[in-house]
Amino acid sequence: MEESKEYCNESNGVLGFINEKFEITNNPDDKIMCKVLLSKYSSYTRDNITATMLGNRLRDMGIKKIKYGKQKIYYYIGIKEIEDED
Repeated sequence: MEESKEYCNESNGVLGFINEKFEITNNPDDKIMCKVLLSKYSSYTRDNITATMLGNRLRDMGIKKIKYGKQKIYYYIGIKEIEDED
């Protein structure tokens, strides 16, 4: 089972990134700004991916996007970054 998860992570860069760096909580209080997640992903992989492509892959994983706050900034909800254990 671990081997199939590893294969999926390698064949789908977004899935691998999310599995390694984030926890999907499905808690609407857990959120990250869309442009911040895109920046973290781009730094992590050096992959040229558009915000739309990233959003589509995250949507396929069940991660939702909402507008939040007075400035109507987009956030992915139900996801939080895993803190490094240093």
